[in-house]
Amino acid sequence: MEPSTPAPSAPAPSAPAPSAPPCSLPAAVSGRALELSRWVRVRLLHRSPRVEITRWQCFDDGAAARSERRFPGFVLSLTLGGACTVHSLDRSLVVDAAGLMLSPPGAPYWTEHTFGCGDRGFHLAVPAELGLALLHGVDRRLAAEVEAGRPVPVVRAAVEPRRLLRLGAWLEAELPQGGAAPGQVDDLALDLLRHALNALGPGRRPPPARSSTREQHRRWVEAARSHLLRNLGAEVRLADLARAVHTSPYHLSRVFRAATGMPPHRYLRHLRLAAAVAGLGDDRPLGELALELGYSSASHFSSAFRRELGVAPSDLRRRIRRAARRRLDSAAGTCNTCRGGA
Repeated sequence: MEPSTPAPSAPAPSAPAPSAPPCSLPAAVSGRALELSRWVRVRLLHRSPRVEITRWQCFDDGAAARSERRFPGFVLSLTLGGACTVHSLDRSLVVDAAGLMLSPPGAPYWTEHTFGCGDRGFHLAVPAELGLALLHGVDRRLAAEVEAGRPVPVVRAAVEPRRLLRLGAWLEAELPQGGAAPGQVDDLALDLLRHALNALGPGRRPPPARSSTREQHRRWVEAARSHLLRNLGAEVRLADLARAVHTSPYHLSRVFRAATGMPPHRYLRHLRLAAAVAGLGDDRPLGELALELGYSSASHFSSAFRRELGVAPSDLRRRIRRAARRRLDSAAGTCNTCRGGA
């Protein structure tokens, strides 16, 4: 499976005082080092002077330990399974498999596991200097703010769903086995960063609206996303979803598409397939996984999976298991800290 590069497309609570090690996203940093706590397992997949890619999985139960953190470089977070809520400055957002999270250098954030823990995914980290050079080509004013050390919040960057799914599958199954030359991996990560930065550019920002209206729309969308995440295997009708978030189907459909780039039913389909990719490393029969995610049969699941990812789930499962064996059998590409596990 070849990597598919996405083409460009179109008041939070204050952080609690640090009281214990964080349970959230690991501190991967601009190609230099990894940090590991017993709450998060981090494994290095790729490192070059330009890009570092790590695979992370959180093991905390989501109960208490939260603290504010910052990355020193630009970091793209791709969630493959599970979700969490990220709070950054004046905003809160659900981070799930339907988009990338972009953390500019120094962006303060803290997370809470409102959906339970066990979330996992990938970090693509780029040094601040290289990321700023790209940002200057998109928004000089924002680049100047980052260079001056002014706090900029983390943001979500929409990516075409099919390409995002295929990227996650490629990172999970192929990159650990040397599925591309180092230069190709760097180019893929930098193209993704360019795409995410374009979402911050002046021409990509939403049209102005009253702050109260924006806040209401944001609440509807975040509540709808949370509802979908908690009901992956259920049949969720638009009318029921709108009722759950206390608005009309028309208004929810309009603001949800504007915020996520897709209607709720497609968003749910994407979350299901991403959860399927994340679940292929388990020992569950494919039929059981299909029913758990709301598919009527294994054949229905297999058809939907092949249509979006271009490979049968059984074939991708073999590749993922082969990659897992390679990670276990070889210390190559694994940082010393990670060899001992969590």
